[in-house]
Amino acid sequence: MARGDWREAMQAAPHTTTGTLYCGGQDHFYLEGQISLAVPQEDGDMLVYCSTQHPSEIQHKTA
Repeated sequence: MARGDWREAMQAAPHTTTGTLYCGGQDHFYLEGQISLAVPQEDGDMLVYCSTQHPSEIQHKTA
């Protein structure tokens, strides 16, 4: 990471933009991969295995 005068860098930048950016909320930032395996069952259901710290989110997204 370089340190310096950000105002000077902004003035010297060939392109800049202005405006407003909105970012929605976030529960947490998970570092592990979001990996899932869905196995069809004989009765038409799906058995889902997932590696996650937020299983209710995976349940909601796959429902």
